[in-house]
Amino acid sequence: MHWTVMVHKDEGSSFGVTVPDLPGCFSAGNSLEEALEQAKEAIELHLEAMLEDGEAIPMPRKRSEYPGDTDAIYALVEIDDRLVDGVTERINLTIPSWANSQIERYAKRTGNSKSGLMWRATLDQIQRETTPTID
Repeated sequence: MHWTVMVHKDEGSSFGVTVPDLPGCFSAGNSLEEALEQAKEAIELHLEAMLEDGEAIPMPRKRSEYPGDTDAIYALVEIDDRLVDGVTERINLTIPSWANSQIERYAKRTGNSKSGLMWRATLDQIQRETTPTID
């Protein structure tokens, strides 16, 4: 899952990073690379705290929906979806039998469960369709 971050840099200061979709989530670093690494860690810790508190994890917004802060540089930070695993929920799906066979074979070959494979593929598709482009 990609999270958009806003990087701020004033002359003579470190790089500051805020995460618009996660209020209160921020980091900093002496270099852009360090700031983004710190942002990844801050996002992971923030998401874990939200889960522990029983809060819902928001889906990141599209780039066009972010504030027009001209002093910020927008960047993407990738976070492993498995970090936000919470409570599982059993659902019932209806799919073509040929698709089920392919999913079953692939899941077995890759050591995944069908359920895990299907939800990760679905989230990947959502991410591809909603990941903001950096202008």
